[in-house]
Formats: sequence, C-alpha cells, structure tokens
Amino acid sequence: MEPKIKDNKKFIKSLSEGLMAYLLYLSKCRVSIAYSEYLFYEPFARMVNFKNEYSVKSEFPLKKVIKKGKSKKGDHKKIDFVLFGTSNSDNEIQSVIAIEIKYTKVNNKKGLDIEKDIIKLKSFDKEYARENRKVEKYIFLIGEYSNDSKVAEKEGLKLFVESKYKAVNSRNYIVRVYSV
Repeated sequence: MEPKIKDNKKFIKSLSEGLMAYLLYLSKCRVSIAYSEYLFYEPFARMVNFKNEYSVKSEFPLKKVIKKGKSKKGDHKKIDFVLFGTSNSDNEIQSVIAIEIKYTKVNNKKGLDIEKDIIKLKSFDKEYARENRKVEKYIFLIGEYSNDSKVAEKEGLKLFVESKYKAVNSRNYIVRVYSV
C-alpha cells in the first residue's frame, strides 16, 4: 500500500516555495513588524488542503512529551501541523508528516530557540511510528537570512530543502526546511 504522495520532497519543497512567496508578498505590503510564526499558518493550511492527498490538523495535541531538564511553562504540547496520508483503497493511514513552523529574526538577541520544537517532534514520533506507517518530521524556519543553519546543525537536524530570495539593496529572505 503506497501513500498517496510518493514524492514528499517535491511536496515539502512546494510548501517551502509557497511560504517564501507569501513572505515576499508580506514584505511588499510592509507588514514586517507583525511577523510571527502564526502569520504563516493560514497560507500553509490552504496549500496543504489544496493538494487534497492529506488531511491536515493544526495545533495537534500530544499525549506525552519527552522531558528534558525542568518542565517549563508555555505551549509545548501541540504540534503546529500534522498531515495524515491514506492509501487509495482502504483509507488506512499510511504516512504521517509532523511540521513545526518557526519565524526567525536576524536581530534576535536570544538566538534561535528550537529545542522545544524538536522535543515535540521526537515525542510525536514515539506516539505515531508503526511498522506499516511512514512518519516524517520537519521544522520550517522562515524569515530573514540568518545563521539559523548553525543552530539547526548543532541540534542534529538535516537540511531538507531551502528557498531563498536575495533582493538588491533590501532584505534577504529564506525558508529552510530541516528533517528531524
């Protein structure tokens, strides 16, 4: 039984390119002061729903979260998006894609903090991995061009796809997708 989307790299790349286009649109509207990861939820959900091969759930609750150090307050028990792919014949879930979205800021003095996102994605894997089910986990880093790649490499993530826009005499934007 094959999942409906056989080439997830092409699918994930199209999502990254769509988010890049949306980021450029927002930059032309000069709304950069309002940027946050939540700004990208609606266009992301629209693109996934348009594809129709996956059912999408946003703010997907986790039953158990892997504990690392002290438990901190905050929203750490939900995955931003979970996509469920079914087989053509029996509607059984064959593939699952868990996605976290993070907006990156160039002048962020705290630096890029993706540790909680990675913990959530690894916790998701523990709940949904099965012999007959493919589980993929990605983190989308969206924003101005920055050194987020160093943070991602330190966390052991692998670059999956990347979309860049280099403007002349302006800001440079990037969408990087890492597999967890």
